[in-house]
Amino acid sequence: ADPPHRFSLSREFHIEHTSLEHHNTQEEADSITRTGREMNFKPPTSFVEAEKLYGLGEISTEEFEPFKRAREAEESK
Repeated sequence: ADPPHRFSLSREFHIEHTSLEHHNTQEEADSITRTGREMNFKPPTSFVEAEKLYGLGEISTEEFEPFKRAREAEESK
């Protein structure tokens, strides 16, 4: 049997090449990428996770605020 095929070019190349091949606009490509990210997204369960995701821009300020308030309430005890 043949050995498993390994892609030698970067992931970015394959994404861009496929987008160009299918004549997707940049907005369409971004939309597809965003949908894929949302499917893999796991919401944070702790302040540390939330802070990390907020720093990466993965969650909004509104989503981060409850974790921040809970941490501040804990620290002020």
